[in-house]
Amino acid sequence: MAVKLPDGTLFALATNTAAAVTMTALSNAEEAVPTLSGTPNLNPGDVVVVQSGWSGINDRVAKLGTGNKLSGFDTRDLQRFPAGGGAGTLPRWTVGSR
Repeated sequence: MAVKLPDGTLFALATNTAAAVTMTALSNAEEAVPTLSGTPNLNPGDVVVVQSGWSGINDRVAKLGTGNKLSGFDTRDLQRFPAGGGAGTLPRWTVGSR
C-alpha cells in the first residue's frame, strides 16, 4: 500500500517481500537501470524496495519499467550518486493473504 501526501511525501508499507535479487550495479541515468545477477524473477510493473549503497534512494519503493528501469529514480547527479556506489538488492513486494 502506498499513499502520496499533499506535500509530495510518499508513504509506503509492504507486508511481504520475495527473496531479494542482487543488484551488482545501478546506472547514473534519468531513470536508473539496475544490473541484476543470476536469473532474476522480476517483470515490468513489479514493485521493489531499492536497497542501495546510495543513501538518497536506499529503502525507497520503485516500480520496474521496461528494461528494468526504476521509474522516477533520477541518479544523474554524481555528487549525490557517485559512480559505482549503487549496488545492493531489490526485494520484490508480494501479495499476501489477508
